[in-house]
Amino acid sequence: MKESTLLAHMCEPKRRWLQKDEKRVTLGFYAFQRFYKLSAGAKNEKTYDDFVKSSFYNAFVKFGSFVNNVRPLYPDKYIDYVVTSSVKLDHWCREEMYEKYALELIRKEGVETALERSINTMMQWAEKNNSS
Repeated sequence: MKESTLLAHMCEPKRRWLQKDEKRVTLGFYAFQRFYKLSAGAKNEKTYDDFVKSSFYNAFVKFGSFVNNVRPLYPDKYIDYVVTSSVKLDHWCREEMYEKYALELIRKEGVETALERSINTMMQWAEKNNSS
């Protein structure tokens, strides 16, 4: 076997290890860990090796992409919300799921927190649109 052949080889486990630092993968891995901690009651924290070997890897990475694209309010809380919702993993990426979360969050959110979030959003918008 040649070294160049080995370097060019791209099996699924190698591809998954090379993707380790991608945002969608890190979010999917975090959701994977939270799932096993909150739903399955795992005593030991799941490792990235457990994640790579999991048959749910692609589904969690897809969810990580959804979280990365949608940028939900308080992503950690959203991940915990879907994990504890008793909804199938395949449905976590649905817009209806995020809308339900956002409505519940807004109802429970304190006035000061909501005001601070609104001001931050306005400041980000002004900066992005070069408005003073």
